[in-house]
Amino acid sequence: MPKPGGTIYAIGAEGSSWVKIGCTRSTVAQRVQTLQTGQPLPLQVLARVAVESDVARIERQVHTFLAQEKGLGEWFAVHMDTATLEALIVRAVQYITEDDARKAQRPRRKRPRLSRPHRELGERIRQERRRLGMSQAHLAHVIGI
Repeated sequence: MPKPGGTIYAIGAEGSSWVKIGCTRSTVAQRVQTLQTGQPLPLQVLARVAVESDVARIERQVHTFLAQEKGLGEWFAVHMDTATLEALIVRAVQYITEDDARKAQRPRRKRPRLSRPHRELGERIRQERRRLGMSQAHLAHVIGI
């Protein structure tokens, strides 16, 4: 099933170096209107680029590339214009394509199918752990695994 497309945008606050990089499947104008609520400075669209598919994954990869400039949430201290955003998106698509190809080449390890008694034992342990309010990590720590 194909992942939905949309628009990746860069929105800046007038008089500030902070830029919000996000994505939307609706219009960027609607997104600006929503973001403007609670913002003391007027927001303006610095760049917008339509993306055919997998818009959320591409946006996340762009955020990863800009991690050094990250502020709070999806706000970054960067200079942004259409050419810069397009270059980041091209780089993200290339990275994702290469990453998917690497993953496809890795041999898949099949988990062995457990016998019925083992599955039932696992389920009883899981139920008891939940009844006691223990996380799996805490249980492992308690029993010394």
